[in-house]
Amino acid sequence: MMLLVCAVASLMSGASAQFDADVLILGAGYAGLSAASVLAKHNISFIIIEGNWRIGGRAWSVMFGGKMVEVGSMGLHGPEASINNTVSNYNITGKYVDYESVVVKSHQGQALDTQAEAAWTKLQNAQKIVKNLYREIKEGKIADMSMRVALENGQWFPRTPLEDVIEIYDYDFEFSKVPALMSTRGFQSVSDIQDKMFLSTDQRGLQDVMERFASSFMNTSGPQIKLFESVDSINHTDTSVSVSTTGGTTFMGKYAIVTFSMGVLKSNNDMFNPPLPAWKLDTIYKTNMNAYTQIYVKFASTVTNFWGSEQYILHAHPRRGYYPIIINLEAMGFFPTGTNILLFVVTGEEARRVDRERNATVKAEVTAVLKGMYGQETPEPERVFVAGWTGNPYTLGSFTSRQVGDDGNPRFMEALKSRVGRVYFAGEAYDDVMDGFLEGASRSGKHTGVKLWECMMDNKCPQFNPSPPTPPPSPTTCEAPLLSLPLATLLACMMAVFLK
Repeated sequence: MMLLVCAVASLMSGASAQFDADVLILGAGYAGLSAASVLAKHNISFIIIEGNWRIGGRAWSVMFGGKMVEVGSMGLHGPEASINNTVSNYNITGKYVDYESVVVKSHQGQALDTQAEAAWTKLQNAQKIVKNLYREIKEGKIADMSMRVALENGQWFPRTPLEDVIEIYDYDFEFSKVPALMSTRGFQSVSDIQDKMFLSTDQRGLQDVMERFASSFMNTSGPQIKLFESVDSINHTDTSVSVSTTGGTTFMGKYAIVTFSMGVLKSNNDMFNPPLPAWKLDTIYKTNMNAYTQIYVKFASTVTNFWGSEQYILHAHPRRGYYPIIINLEAMGFFPTGTNILLFVVTGEEARRVDRERNATVKAEVTAVLKGMYGQETPEPERVFVAGWTGNPYTLGSFTSRQVGDDGNPRFMEALKSRVGRVYFAGEAYDDVMDGFLEGASRSGKHTGVKLWECMMDNKCPQFNPSPPTPPPSPTTCEAPLLSLPLATLLACMMAVFLK
């Protein structure tokens, strides 16, 4: 009898030993860490596999010009209560931005603040119409439309460099694409739950927040996290998932959570074996991976502030989107006077172009912009730093947004978020509202972690059905209960009975 017990124990041990962990989490960004925190709470084993040398994903902090700056997410977005909670929990130094603290200058140095006030009034009048349209979209009375169409309904037709840069400030700056490609439902949904960004100037960096968060539920130097392990293939069956890396290591798990950026999924979805089904690929290809580039510009300590005290400086240029927004990191409440760092932001196709340029070219372009705005005596910056997310192999873009008509579409969102067999998905792209932000990554990771836990514990494992059964048609003949029929049909039925 004892021999039999030992034999059974040995077989059970061998069966469990084939798995390195219950769940393999691919990617150590905020979504992956948030999913891991849920699994840890429920004592489900996991291994986080990360190709980069660090955790944090698109929360990345670097030293530049003597200061720790953010080259990923610059701060915290979302409901104010959620932001305040995070700031309090991690004691993050920074300040809510003031979008009203703004000055507008032309590419030839003219101050355009007076003209800008008139243009903003015109845009705000159009935005009232946009809000009415959004209400009707939410209520299902009309279909989603592009923000360009919505704004034109409000008689906003930008025709000057000044109007272009004001539009960029209100729209492109947040969603990183032009209003013609922007969902009215998607943009206004975000606007409903957040007001402004909390800009971090914490000298530990937001990346440190990610590390402290991870340390709250795991040993970040232990075997639960594998850095420098780029995923090469994901092989999934009805009973397991195996993940092979370019370094030749293979990890075995019962399930996997993929948190790769949409840029990576679009370019490398052939890593899945068997391939992802058509309904899943359709949602991936329809989710936009946008380009948003920060350019940090440092001036010598001998340079005296020539750019003023406002938080935002708008550059009105005939070429729409050409270095349109400058953030003054010396504005009150940010870095100390004398830091001499400005932050340029470019979006969309201009961001992709800048990411491909050499630093020397970008520096020359930035210098020319500043000389045009402030005069030819304006000093040249010492150095620049370009974030370059579109060329980063771990992201291939900055953050996501959905196409017009897909944002808020329950069927599309169900397919986008759904598992494929034992492979689950999480990331900022999968959140219903806060896609594109750290808040969305966190919410998605926690949501996916809970869904996987429910599957493992209660066998509740719903998956998207690409061919749902067609609901039976509503009865329109005399076979239906009489009281359920429209009056005209009821009279017709009664007449038919009478004629019999």
